[in-house]
Amino acid sequence: MSVSVVATFSEPSRQLPDDTLKRPPDLKGCGLPSIIMGMDDEAALVSDLESIVGDALRVVARYGEDGYELLYVREDLTEHTRGISDAIHENLVLEGIAKEYLEDLFEAGELHCTIHEFEELRAHHFVTGQFEGFFVGADTGGRIESRAIKEAVHDYVDG
Repeated sequence: MSVSVVATFSEPSRQLPDDTLKRPPDLKGCGLPSIIMGMDDEAALVSDLESIVGDALRVVARYGEDGYELLYVREDLTEHTRGISDAIHENLVLEGIAKEYLEDLFEAGELHCTIHEFEELRAHHFVTGQFEGFFVGADTGGRIESRAIKEAVHDYVDG
């Protein structure tokens, strides 16, 4: 399954309204770190990521076995992102299943992140547990510090 992203990049970034950040009922009990952490922590993660990639930040999301929660979506991508979030969630869960296999195959320690680079998008996928993790998308073409993105997400997860 492949997902293509088509968007313009002329509009400024923004955080979603506070009601968008609330956990939908179908995510309760899915084992996500935010069960303990509050929205202030989520806002801090988004702020950290914005300071790393600036206006290139497209999407910040977390997922669990039962759903996908958008923490941030750039304004020009809101409708499109919500329209494909179920398919992205399914893909992220499937990729996460392969984490242990890849760690065993490469014998190089823990897998921290996978990165998919498209013509217009660099997608960072962080598997944080069985069927759960984070997704950070940013425009390609700019200076993207993948190590800094990884550290920001891991700092959030490790609390």
